[in-house]
Amino acid sequence: MRFMDYIRLSSDKEEEIVFRSLKVGIIKDDIEYRDIIERLSNKHQYIKESIDILNSVNKKLKKYYKGKYKYGFCINEDKPVIDIKIRKNHKEVLYTEYLKVNDKFDKIKRQFEKEISYKDHFTSS
Repeated sequence: MRFMDYIRLSSDKEEEIVFRSLKVGIIKDDIEYRDIIERLSNKHQYIKESIDILNSVNKKLKKYYKGKYKYGFCINEDKPVIDIKIRKNHKEVLYTEYLKVNDKFDKIKRQFEKEISYKDHFTSS
């Protein structure tokens, strides 16, 4: 897991490290990552939008899929969208949504990284 080691170099807070390495994926169980996002959203209001994004994409998922998997925050534990047993045209729709959601979530993470680097720059000087 060299990626996590790389991220640890740029931040000393565990919550920040985990948040920066998260993505949205299809998962079976909702892991503690949602709690981390909620705690960070208390400090940074714009992070709360990521939970709203996740809830909206899960509503769209329920239109096509009624199984045990759902969209959630993960690092590497996700299941590929194409492995879910649904119609082919529904897979294409869900894959497109998967890409859009991760793009939106990446924008939130970039804003968070800019804010952290900005604070670090001025506190270390």
